[in-house]
Amino acid sequence: MLDPGAVLDRGTQDEIYSVLVPVTTSSFGADMTPYWAGRRDQGYFSRLAEFIFVADAEDQIVGWTGYSVLNFEGYQNIYIDSSGMIPSRQSRGIMRALWAKRLVNNAFAHNRSQRLFVSARSESPILYKLFCGLVGRDRVYPNVGGALPEHIVRCGADLAAWLGQSAILERERLIVRGAYANLDALYDELPSTGDQALDRLFRKELGPLDAYLLVGEVASPGKPS
Repeated sequence: MLDPGAVLDRGTQDEIYSVLVPVTTSSFGADMTPYWAGRRDQGYFSRLAEFIFVADAEDQIVGWTGYSVLNFEGYQNIYIDSSGMIPSRQSRGIMRALWAKRLVNNAFAHNRSQRLFVSARSESPILYKLFCGLVGRDRVYPNVGGALPEHIVRCGADLAAWLGQSAILERERLIVRGAYANLDALYDELPSTGDQALDRLFRKELGPLDAYLLVGEVASPGKPS
């Protein structure tokens, strides 16, 4: 649904929250009630350009995603907000296909004159791999190699400010310490990709409430996406 903050009345939003809590709790393996209480207070839907529920053949909700389109001086950043699938539907390529359709073939297609990024806040290496599938592994930051280009650091800093988390951002590493301070932990068990170097990037550097600001460079002026 496009522009959900304007389209959805309060009653409908409440109904969606009542569905999101059990679906996200199943996805992350931890009680997400306080998470969504906080997001509701922040005006979650009003910050999104689009919100999407994923349903199976029996019309049961099995996943969700949403994104915001952020315009900064000289570039645009598409921020993928809270997203996930219930365990039985994970690792099937559903979310990557959805993002490819809604972002690569839609939001990305309209930007050719300035730098364009896609971003997320996450402690999951699985989400990192999804980003690599969207824009290419050499365009996703932070990476195993370490150093960050200045324009990526700036993008992360601008995003942290928009999230209201500048004060807890480790700017040169794109780590937000205590990103999920209203939870005991985001995941019951941290996800793993089987890529030892990638998994180590997350497990070694992040505590249970920390997150990376993942930044993928989709295109820059005069450069193909």
